[in-house]
Amino acid sequence: MENLIQLTTKLRYYIEKASIALDDNDAVEAIYLFPNWSSEEKQYEVGDRVRFDNFLYKCLINHISNENKQPSASSLLWEKMISSALNSSEIERYDSKKEYQLGDKVSYNNKIYESTISNNIWQPRTGTFWIEV
Repeated sequence: MENLIQLTTKLRYYIEKASIALDDNDAVEAIYLFPNWSSEEKQYEVGDRVRFDNFLYKCLINHISNENKQPSASSLLWEKMISSALNSSEIERYDSKKEYQLGDKVSYNNKIYESTISNNIWQPRTGTFWIEV
């Protein structure tokens, strides 16, 4: 009979393989099905999802990981996935060419911001015309 460590290692492989089929809303609710992010020169591809600092992130650009490419510090490579509790259908990635209205929500630098004014053309930052939600 296999020992417990061998069995859990085998099961972990199948859990991670099955988690690929989850849509983003289910994935955020099942964060522990996904592998931890690795800084050890691992190849990540667009769409890969990983855990980091108790959040789930989705890879935006194919790359090889290292300490300088942590998901929370690299919004060009990784997007923090948002819980459906925040009504993710109303949240879009920030676009510098767009004008936002009062109450619009955007994802920017792995944070979620809400516009506090109409016709908002400013880059999201707390203390300006945005609040972090």
